Order: sequence, then structure tokens, then C-alpha cells
Amino acid sequence: MIVRHTLLAGAGLGALALCATPSLAKAPVHHKKASSNANSALMAQVKALQEQVADLSARLNVQEAAQRETVANVNNAQVAATSAATQAQQAQTAASAAQTAASDASKAATKAVPAAVKTELATFSNNPPHTEYKISEVELTQYRDAHAPRSFGRFRPRKPAAEI
Repeated sequence: MIVRHTLLAGAGLGALALCATPSLAKAPVHHKKASSNANSALMAQVKALQEQVADLSARLNVQEAAQRETVANVNNAQVAATSAATQAQQAQTAASAAQTAASDASKAATKAVPAAVKTELATFSNNPPHTEYKISEVELTQYRDAHAPRSFGRFRPRKPAAEI
């Protein structure tokens, strides 16, 4: 039985070999034109695919350039923000120093008051000196006229200051 299967397998292989050999032989001449048309169609497809690849490569290059430009702009913005933060910190430090200097200057000014002024202020703090002014009757009348109470009636004439 094993021999029989082996013979059948060999016969099957031989039949396959016979069927395959005509396809390996040279093709007839009348098929050459069809293959050249097929080759030209394939060449056209290859060219179209090459053009598509070139277009896609150009698009990719443009996108990469735009991405590099965006990254550069972001980096420049970060540098500018860092610089602004540094300047703000310096301004805050300068303002703090100015406040400290103003405080020190006011303390120095209070310390620089002469001793005579301090003595005078201490002497007259509760009993200030009295000053007497000589005012004439004319000056007093002018003052009263300027500071007389206003009348509430619109059409009533004003009284002279001497009658008050």
C-alpha cells in the first residue's frame, strides 16, 4: 500500500511538471504588443506615483519648516517672558531700595533738628507765646463787611456794617 501511494504521488508530480513546462517556454510574438502596452500603463502608473511622492515630500518639507518656525517663535516668546520677569524683579528691588532710602532720610532729618529748636518746642508745648496785634477801626470795619452774614431775602438791601 505504501508503494502504491508513492507511485501515485510520483505520477501526480510528473503531471504537474508537464503542465508547468509550456508556461516556461517562450511566449508567442503576437503577445509582445500587449505586454508593451501593459508596460507603458505600468510606467504611467509609476510616474504618477512618483509625482505623488514628490508632492507629498514637498508638503512634508513645508510642514516641517512651519513647525521649526513655530518652535523658534515659542522659544523667542519664552526668552522675552523671562527677560520681562527679570526686569520686573529688578524694578521691584529698586522700588524697595527707594522706600528704604526715603525712610532712612526721614529718620536722619528728624535727628538733624537743632537742639535750640527742641528746647523751644519743649518750653512752649503747653504754653505758646502770646502775640498782640494793633488793628485800626477801618480795618475792623472792612473785615466785618467782608464777613457779615448774608441776608435771606433776595430783594432786601444789605444793612451797613456801622448799624450792626
